[in-house]
Amino acid sequence: MELRFTRNEPSLVVEIDSIKRSDDLLIRFRDSRGDTFPAEFRGSADKTYHYNVKVPKGFDTSAPLDLEVIPQNPVRMEFVVEPPQPPNAQQSNAQGKGR
Repeated sequence: MELRFTRNEPSLVVEIDSIKRSDDLLIRFRDSRGDTFPAEFRGSADKTYHYNVKVPKGFDTSAPLDLEVIPQNPVRMEFVVEPPQPPNAQQSNAQGKGR
């Protein structure tokens, strides 16, 4: 597939098969100092995604930048809490702990 695309600002156009939504992917750039900035999602069509590349002021562009493509996966968390007790049981426990 050939894609012709022109803009005044730098852009990134990628074709990705493995994601269903743009939120499932983080694309960012890293300079030689380890500083990063994200590519800004602009739109998609089928499996082609378009990102604007807005380099922040003061960012080191004198050397090549690394492109990082990071799939976002949901994090599953579980919390264990003590079940609520009836009001009378709470008072009894408080009195028992004070002895």
